[in-house]
Amino acid sequence: PTTKETTLFKFVKNDEDELEMVEGGFSGRRKTTIYLLIILPKVLFAIGLLIGSFLYLLFTERNMDVILDAVALVFIIEVDEALYGCFSLPEVRNILEQLPGVDASDSTHVAIRPFLQLGKFAGSVMLV
Repeated sequence: PTTKETTLFKFVKNDEDELEMVEGGFSGRRKTTIYLLIILPKVLFAIGLLIGSFLYLLFTERNMDVILDAVALVFIIEVDEALYGCFSLPEVRNILEQLPGVDASDSTHVAIRPFLQLGKFAGSVMLV
């Protein structure tokens, strides 16, 4: 949740033994900084990688090279998870896995979400 100042998140276990957030949140300034410095570059990098990888596979001449190039692209996409598993502490991974999920049911775009998914799928098919 957005608060005036960034405060620590506090969780308690409810009756169903699940963690529930009771207070805390990020300030609007911190959320904006996170969007601009973390999320936006990651999205731009992913879009660039998607376009570059499609072009790379599109101009491959032999079928065997297409398979090798596809395996290389999967490696590039999966290498971050391998590095996370290798270099992060088990305690940190355990804490992150126990955090409750984000409930997006009260999102403002719930009604158009199926159409957005269909549009993404159609765009992917057209690129291939």
